[in-house]
Amino acid sequence: MNELGGKTLSKHLFDIKGEFHKGERIYRVKYGELSQAFKHDNFTLKAFIKQMAQVLHLLSEKRIVHCDLKPDNILINLDQYRSGKPLDLKVIDFGSAYTWDEVGNIGMATPEYMPPEFLSALLYRKGTKTSIEQLNEITNPWSVDIWSLGAIILEIITGVPLWMSLKCRLEVGRKSVFGMGLFAVKGRAYDKILQRQRSVMESLGDILVEYLGPWADREALFDLISHMMEWDPMRRISPEEILQHPYLTQSH
Repeated sequence: MNELGGKTLSKHLFDIKGEFHKGERIYRVKYGELSQAFKHDNFTLKAFIKQMAQVLHLLSEKRIVHCDLKPDNILINLDQYRSGKPLDLKVIDFGSAYTWDEVGNIGMATPEYMPPEFLSALLYRKGTKTSIEQLNEITNPWSVDIWSLGAIILEIITGVPLWMSLKCRLEVGRKSVFGMGLFAVKGRAYDKILQRQRSVMESLGDILVEYLGPWADREALFDLISHMMEWDPMRRISPEEILQHPYLTQSH
């Protein structure tokens, strides 16, 4: 996908091609320019998080839930970035969005980026539709999208699309390692994705150590992601709180 506003974040991050490795067919993940910038320049990731938090702050003030936030729905134009200016990004595709006061039913979005309360609602409704009002009773206007942003950050850090359930070869530091998407399961079953989400959040610290190494701001980033992907949606950090978080406000 390529639009006037730039290429999608997913296109900037990865180029995935099939290959054979020791007689086994796998997928080789090659990293784009922005992916390399995120890995080697802490300030670029901070700039991305800050701008996304500003977008979500505006949406939450308008009581709008995007409800399908993922790398394919974020456009980034690197021309400004290459000239030393901040990232130029746009959030697109509001086809799944709803307003907080809307009467209706929640629809399906991309499950690997959706929070546990959303997947649970879809999983356990047993043939009946789950209303927006029912979901709103247990969430804040920003809860769904903030979790999704946290998931996107994890995808950036690990270097594999969250949905990739096939074996991939990727570079971590100077090592070639094998992996799959953090929330990827065969068949994209909601219950199995929920299990993966819980497992990942319980071992988040170890995951960040594995992929970030001795990054100076790793502990602050761990704290930020932990609050963004808090299991209880009512306790999930707000966009305004993200903008005030030490990871973004303290220089290192």
